[in-house]
Amino acid sequence: MAERDPAMGRYMALHLVRLACIFAVMLGLLIQENRIEGPMLLGVVLLIGGAAGFFFLPHTLAKRWKSRDE
Repeated sequence: MAERDPAMGRYMALHLVRLACIFAVMLGLLIQENRIEGPMLLGVVLLIGGAAGFFFLPHTLAKRWKSRDE
């Protein structure tokens, strides 16, 4: 049986993080537009946190994995 490539798992993890952040942004927008009931503060936190996570979490994960490989 062939060994599993760790790069494929990391690639999938990066994309799952991005998808989760997009989901958080969408949920935050829906709360802000009152299409889903919830506190406005939660909508703002999801919106800002999701956007920040989308741009910074994948880079942080890749950087951490690279330092571990070297």
